Amino acid sequence: FYSRFVEDPLGQFTDLCSMANVSVMVLEDSFHGYYIHGRSPHGYADTDMWDLRNHLRKEGEDLTGRRGLEENSDQQTFEIFVPPKLRQEWDGVLLKLLEEEATSDGKIGRRDGGMTDRALHAYDTINRFLAAFIDHSFPDLDYNVQASRFLDGIFKLTPDFSVRGVFLNDSANSFASTLLIGHDATLCMLDALMFGVID
Repeated sequence: FYSRFVEDPLGQFTDLCSMANVSVMVLEDSFHGYYIHGRSPHGYADTDMWDLRNHLRKEGEDLTGRRGLEENSDQQTFEIFVPPKLRQEWDGVLLKLLEEEATSDGKIGRRDGGMTDRALHAYDTINRFLAAFIDHSFPDLDYNVQASRFLDGIFKLTPDFSVRGVFLNDSANSFASTLLIGHDATLCMLDALMFGVID
């Protein structure tokens, strides 16, 4: 009851992403997923409490830019359908990394924490690629932001994303379906069934 009606943990997570200047992209399928735009309107997040308080005060007084993906928008959460070309680029970087790891047996170039230099380079390559995609840096690989339509949500209709990706505004925080918090009813039913079977 408390997390549903008194506080909003998903909204707090989105705010935390923005304050930490971290965006999150989760693909639950090859081309479908969710995006949380966490880019801070202040440009940086590594700051002390004094600056953080001043940033929040300026944001509260509407003296800074908005947190949203689009200009003059506060919309930060999206259901996304990425174009096949983006997925091909992503898979190409990962496949190259896996092939190199398989041939080197994963023991060459280890850093602290067990990640190889190649893995860190692949992570950096994917991170820069996705950031450039979000910033509309590729003319042949782009996306449109659209309002989600009522009937599309009911019938789970997929927009055409064969050429351009589609980012649907997601005010309902549908990314919860990728977290345990989005599966409360399923987990309750599982508990009831387990109790019924064991007892």
